[in-house]
Amino acid sequence: MADDDLDDNAVASADEDAEPNKKQKLAEQVAAARPWLDRALLNLRVWLPALRTPDMKARQVKYRSSDARSGMTWKVGLPQQCYSCGKTEGLTLRKFSQEMRVFDSPMSILGGTFALSMVLLVIFLLTFRPTFFILALVAVVFGAAFQFVKSWNERVRISLWSCPEHLEELTSPEVVIHDEDLYVYVPHESLVAPARAEMIAARKKGQKQRPPLAPKETARVESAPAPDDSANLPPSRPLGSRTELPPLKLAGDEHE
Repeated sequence: MADDDLDDNAVASADEDAEPNKKQKLAEQVAAARPWLDRALLNLRVWLPALRTPDMKARQVKYRSSDARSGMTWKVGLPQQCYSCGKTEGLTLRKFSQEMRVFDSPMSILGGTFALSMVLLVIFLLTFRPTFFILALVAVVFGAAFQFVKSWNERVRISLWSCPEHLEELTSPEVVIHDEDLYVYVPHESLVAPARAEMIAARKKGQKQRPPLAPKETARVESAPAPDDSANLPPSRPLGSRTELPPLKLAGDEHE
């Protein structure tokens, strides 16, 4: 009996040890999938402006491709001040680099895929034919594959400044590339106004430094006298004198 009790206790302790291991593995899997879920949610909020939260709108700085893009790389240098408190002395520079997946016309492709799959699911619910359910799954898989084909990778490099007090709290800003624009969500909304002012000033400076267009060369047409072709003209026809016709005789005037 004592051996049986020992075996039961050993099995119970093994089960207790296995349960935390399962929970730990599940937590690790969720933590590994969390960045993908956060990235998908962030992209969806940028693709659909109605889903953006007030906090996102307050921290958003949008750059055009002509502002910070060189080839397949975006380089953004935020103002030289602390991202949180705005100090300009004793700052530390931190550079962040991440590779982004850029999608071409995501809402058109995903919207069409969703609409087609919903239509097929409705037909399946009305007819209970498994063929339509399989077609709905095929439509989803085909739409996802087509969206992946219509995508590519681009790299984003961002430089941020921080004072010693807020250096430990500094994290990489959230970024999304959509429709040839770069959406940067800075860590603190106090950095938005200086970043936008610096970007507008850079645009104006670039327009001033752009070389002026060369004026179109206009051909100088010298006024020459019109050629005199009177010698080659045929002689003018002489005008004859006008002769009057005899008066017409009416019936009844013959005897006069």
